[in-house]
Amino acid sequence: MPLDLVSLGMGFTAGVAATAVAWNLTQRTVRNPEATKLTAVWALSEVARGGPPAIMAERIEGLEVPANAKVLVPLGAASAVPVEVLQSCEVRMHPDVRMNYALGRDRALVFSSFMHPRAHAVYTREESAVKKLQAEFTKLWTEAEPYVERVSVEAVASRDGRHVEFTGTAAEMIEYRGRKMLRVSENGHSVGVVTTEGIPAELAGKPVRVAGRVAREGGYVYVEARRIERATPRQAAAAVAAAR
Repeated sequence: MPLDLVSLGMGFTAGVAATAVAWNLTQRTVRNPEATKLTAVWALSEVARGGPPAIMAERIEGLEVPANAKVLVPLGAASAVPVEVLQSCEVRMHPDVRMNYALGRDRALVFSSFMHPRAHAVYTREESAVKKLQAEFTKLWTEAEPYVERVSVEAVASRDGRHVEFTGTAAEMIEYRGRKMLRVSENGHSVGVVTTEGIPAELAGKPVRVAGRVAREGGYVYVEARRIERATPRQAAAAVAAAR
């Protein structure tokens, strides 16, 4: 119980500090006080005028995110965004994501905590503040990695266009449209894996871990891999358990 209270207090303090930083950022060069306000009543659609917003968030929960938004979350945050956001937005990960804000062309919402319907936010149209946030987002976005979902081999077929990581046993090598394709199987399910860098023959029959993008061609689902590596039995078991 004491530990829970300490954690709650630390979280509240961090949220207040984030709000204070955001407020200070927007107030340093504000010429029109009406351009900036602290509010509990807001909508992401407010910053989506003129195009999809750019969003940096430690986590998104219970919100409708405009389609085609760019969403940046912490590296390794496996459940930072809901499935519907993954389906409709481009999501990337970066280790330096520690703030929560949504950006449009000329306005921003900066949140006191992770993004959820009850979070307080600083709303600003102050040009200098918005440009600073846009510059930070652009820098991290260009350095970020695609958001990777850890899934089972069976679930790969339902992840069209998304980046996934999964484990299984490397089976036979086959020809597919002039390229080598490795069949990876798990619990009676299998998926084809191709790569431009070639697939080591010694992986055949061994547990492997694959990371790549799910593609579909003529109704056939396969994975364009950016990494194929040998997996230990412990890694394979852990990955299967995490994907359930």
